[in-house]
Amino acid sequence: MNFRSLVALCCVFSCVLSSGIFEGQEQASKPESVRLGGVAYAPSVVTVFRNLTTYLNGKGFSSDFVLYGDHKALVAALGNGDVDIAWMDPMSHGRYHVGYGANSQALAMRDVDRDLRVTLITRDGTGIASPEDLVGRKLIVGRSGSQDGSLLPLYYFKQSGIDVSRIKLTDLKGEKDSDGKRADGTPYILKALADGRGDAAIILENDWKKAATFQKANPDIVAVWTSPEFCHCTFTAPGSFDKQLGKRFTQLMTSMDASDPVVAELLKLENAQRFLPSNSADFNALYRALGEAQKK
Repeated sequence: MNFRSLVALCCVFSCVLSSGIFEGQEQASKPESVRLGGVAYAPSVVTVFRNLTTYLNGKGFSSDFVLYGDHKALVAALGNGDVDIAWMDPMSHGRYHVGYGANSQALAMRDVDRDLRVTLITRDGTGIASPEDLVGRKLIVGRSGSQDGSLLPLYYFKQSGIDVSRIKLTDLKGEKDSDGKRADGTPYILKALADGRGDAAIILENDWKKAATFQKANPDIVAVWTSPEFCHCTFTAPGSFDKQLGKRFTQLMTSMDASDPVVAELLKLENAQRFLPSNSADFNALYRALGEAQKK
C-alpha cells in the first residue's frame, strides 16, 4: 500500500469513527424514558397507569411504568432508582422521605388528596369536650399507625401538650366483618362508637359530613374537635431527580383536559376532577410524626 492510499484509508476510518462518536453523543443527549411506579392494589391500576403514560407520551414526556405488589416494595424501588416517580399513599411518601435522607420531591396530587382533616366525635354525657379530655378514656381508631387513623391525630394531641400514652386505643385494625372483609373503615368506627366500644372516635371530617343517616339515628353523637389540614397521596420523586423534568411532569399533570377520553377515564378511576401541584411542605407534620415514631 503506497502512502497516498494509506492516507485515504485513514481518512475513511476517521470519518467512520467521527460519525459513530457524534451519533453516540446525539443518542446520549436524547432524554431517557421516565419510569413511573405504583402499587397494583386493584385491576383498575393498570388502566390508570396505561392511560397516564399514553397521555404523557402524547405530550412528548417519554414514560413507561412498573407496578409492585405492596407499598414497601414501591418505597424500596424508588430508593434504589428502579423507578423515577412513584404514586404513593401518604405513609409511603413519608417513609421514603424520612428513610432516604429527608430528600424528596412531591410533584402532583389529586384534588381529593388536599385539605383533609380528621374530626373527634363522642357521645353527649361522656364529659369529652376536647382532646384534653381523652386522657384515661377509650379512643376508637380504624387503623392505628396509619396517617389519619392515629399517627397524625395523636401527633396533634401531643403538640397540644396531651400525654397521649394515657389515651387507650380501641383499634379496629385486623377486624373482619361477617363476609371476611376488613372492618376498619368509617362505618365500622361509627358502629363501634354507637355500640359503646369506646368513649370517642376519630374519622375523616368529610366522612362525618356524609354520615347524615347515622347522625339522625344517633343524635347524641357529636363532633367536638377538628384537626389541622393535611394531604394524602402524591407523586413522589427523589430529591436528585431532574428538577426541570419534575416541573414538566407537574405542569402536564395539572393541565389535563377531561375532554380527552384517555384523561377522563383516568380521572374517573381515581375519583378526581383534576390534579393539583404538590409540595413536600404539605407533609411536614407527617414527616415529624414519623420521625418521632422512629425514635421510640
